[in-house]
Amino acid sequence: MVSSGYVVCIGRSIRDDYYRIDTLPVLGGKVNASYLEWRPGGGMANTASVVAALGSRCYMLGGMGQDDYTQPLIQSVAKYGVCTDYLDIYPGRPNVVHQILLYGEERIILLQKMPYRLMVRDTPAKRALLQGASFVYSDMLSYKFLPNDHQLLTQLAAGGTRIFVDAEPTSATDKSDDDFYLQLASVISFNQGAVDYYFGDRGQQGVLDLIGDSDKIALLTRGKDGVLVCTRNGCTAVPGYPVRAVDTTGAGDTFSGAFMHALLQQQDPVQAAQFACAASAVCVSSVGGRSGAVSRRQVTELMDRYKNIV
Repeated sequence: MVSSGYVVCIGRSIRDDYYRIDTLPVLGGKVNASYLEWRPGGGMANTASVVAALGSRCYMLGGMGQDDYTQPLIQSVAKYGVCTDYLDIYPGRPNVVHQILLYGEERIILLQKMPYRLMVRDTPAKRALLQGASFVYSDMLSYKFLPNDHQLLTQLAAGGTRIFVDAEPTSATDKSDDDFYLQLASVISFNQGAVDYYFGDRGQQGVLDLIGDSDKIALLTRGKDGVLVCTRNGCTAVPGYPVRAVDTTGAGDTFSGAFMHALLQQQDPVQAAQFACAASAVCVSSVGGRSGAVSRRQVTELMDRYKNIV
């Protein structure tokens, strides 16, 4: 159990353009869309903001483009207390822009594919930062922004840093390479799409086989239905909170950040998942991937409000 320390998130702050659509798109069809606004996003930036807003120390490593949105995007993370001193700025490169289509209580995210990678520049200060972290968090694609990431992550794990992997299928590249991250990780978050992608018909049993006799924690997120917390002792269901969802963007990012914060506060995995489910409920109650970046008090107030239901 982690009792103190800090988190390093590998990634970048991204611009999300929000639209509301009247109907779901079909192949060859058209839909009416109303532009709403742009908001700061990016999974790793969302998670970092949650960790810091809840009161734990958090740092970001990653490459940012240089355009009119660079400073607002960096400030959007820094205002929650995330240290952004280690971000790399690449002149002449634009920042990433995703489109988020809101439909009822759900959304469709159009991810912009970039023809280049904005790598993390290797410096002694960044290596020291990573070596001192309690958790390093990212998805498989963003971990590749680290120089010689396999070697570096292996060294970090051997030194006691816990590697947390968001096993989002859209960040997967090659299953043999993905397996490196799954085997090395101390904590892995899978949504249902990831369970299907990596384990197929084996489903939950495939997750338990991955854990084996190790200390690995696997989190099987189930949206409004909560999460399964899986360890070598089996899986425990933690229910979600029955709030009205306005925008589910960032719910998984919020869960991961709140889960790490709770472990840093000496909670066990099931307790941490209960807290993280509540934080996710706060997140989906408002528009924007950063809406889960709230104080610990706001999360515990929601937990108290629903304590006779959940």
